[in-house]
Amino acid sequence: MAIWRKGEVVVLNWLEDRLGGKEYQLVAYIKALSLLVLCRCAFNRVIWVRHNAKPHKSVNSFLYTSLIFFLKNISHACVTHREVEGINSLYVPHPLYYVNRIGVGKDSHVNYLIFGRIEKYKGIVELLEVWPSDSQLRILGRSVDKKLTDEILEVISRRRLNVIWKNEFIDSIELGAEIESSKCVVIPNSSETMYVSGVFFHALSFNKPVLVRNGNFYRCYLEKFGCFGSFELDSLKEDVENYDVESVEGGVRRAAAMHNDSECFRYWFKVISSGETDSIG
Repeated sequence: MAIWRKGEVVVLNWLEDRLGGKEYQLVAYIKALSLLVLCRCAFNRVIWVRHNAKPHKSVNSFLYTSLIFFLKNISHACVTHREVEGINSLYVPHPLYYVNRIGVGKDSHVNYLIFGRIEKYKGIVELLEVWPSDSQLRILGRSVDKKLTDEILEVISRRRLNVIWKNEFIDSIELGAEIESSKCVVIPNSSETMYVSGVFFHALSFNKPVLVRNGNFYRCYLEKFGCFGSFELDSLKEDVENYDVESVEGGVRRAAAMHNDSECFRYWFKVISSGETDSIG
């Protein structure tokens, strides 16, 4: 009788991001690789969910490339939450976020909303430089970068924008209430480092229209769903005015249904049981 038996399946998330911004990246690399090898020894199948093409923060290129190599070759399957050209991965829909209705109101009193960690790569300063001065915008999220904080406040003040920024951590209940009370979520990020946007699916969880910056990153969303708007910085005012959030409500709800728990379960069941999703309709 065996005294130890392998587990069936383990799913690894965010392992490729463990090096990003770490002071001791070699230590982080050794820990991540050790975890990967341990999982390979302890489980029959290792599934790696790849979230980003590369970390948002600075990283040692040799260590990162090496970690990606081992993740590709030691894992039995790689999963991404959108179909990505150039990598061998299985598509599984990104899950929706839990919607806590405590404290959530019914009336929309904020026209446009930006939320999440405030970081340079998200393009908020560039957006504010051309944001229509008569359009109400609320920003929720903390910045730990003093230079970036000063830049954002300077643009808001200089252009006399109708913008309120709550520069602090927002808990899930308050954030849910703010998303629910907004008419549209704006995503100014056009980074090519990500495969999916958590902010996008957080907004979709509340059936909210989303206005994204035009580019390769969001092209799949725009083509797949057809109910979300896009903008260019040089035509932002016209793009904001032309996106009719009320007319796309039905399309947004249909898009959310494509990512509900039942749909995610169908895809995950196929990946875990056979490693394929091609036959899922």
